[in-house]
Amino acid sequence: TIPQFVGEPRIENKISLVARTPLDYFQLFFDETMMERITDENNRYYLQNPVSERQHMSNWQNGTSVEMYTFIAITMLTG
Repeated sequence: TIPQFVGEPRIENKISLVARTPLDYFQLFFDETMMERITDENNRYYLQNPVSERQHMSNWQNGTSVEMYTFIAITMLTG
C-alpha cells in the first residue's frame, strides 16, 4: 500500500525566469552532476558487457560529460 500524503501541497517558485536561455532551463534538470552520473553509467555499461557483444566498440574511449551534452543536444535537435 502507498502511504497517504500528509504534507501541504504547494509549488515553490525558486527559479528565476529572467534572462534565461534554453540551455539554462535544460540545466535545471540535467546539471553537471547529473551529466557526470549519466556519463559514468554509460562508461560502466561498456565495461560490464562481454567482449563478444561489443566488437563494434573495440576502439572505445571513455566519454566525458561534455560529449554527453553534445549527444543529447544532437538527439533533441533531430527530434
